[in-house]
Amino acid sequence: MDPRDKLDAVLKLLADGSNAKIKYSVPISVLSSNEIINFLKSDTTNPIELDDYELKLLLKKLLDDKYIETGIRENTEENVFTIRFEGHSFILDGGYNGQYLSKNMQNIRLANLEKNQKVHRVALTVLTSLIAVGTLVAAWYYGQEIWLFYHPFSCR
Repeated sequence: MDPRDKLDAVLKLLADGSNAKIKYSVPISVLSSNEIINFLKSDTTNPIELDDYELKLLLKKLLDDKYIETGIRENTEENVFTIRFEGHSFILDGGYNGQYLSKNMQNIRLANLEKNQKVHRVALTVLTSLIAVGTLVAAWYYGQEIWLFYHPFSCR
């Protein structure tokens, strides 16, 4: 599984209010790293296997991006993680996969735009060349006509 999928899964788990407590009228998930691993393993639609090291890397990335915050659970003194407002809005905007797809779509759009510009540039060059050749032919013809007008008996 792609790391972006795993990052999104952890963020969605923390954003999901089904295993949360209510704080300031908003469901807030407060989960330890072991609870996160267990919830991701027990997911019936898309179970995700994570080891402690991989989860620590994912959580560090989410902490560095300021999408989650860490605290200490009062009764057990273990580290717990909660999602921040930035994390909620980020996951609603598509998360890491959405960000990747958006960037990838922009690159594809730019590549198509460059390809279309190249085709139009070549077509414009051909058209300009045809106009230049037509202008030369017309100049040659009218040059002969002017020559014949002023020298009517020289070439006939």
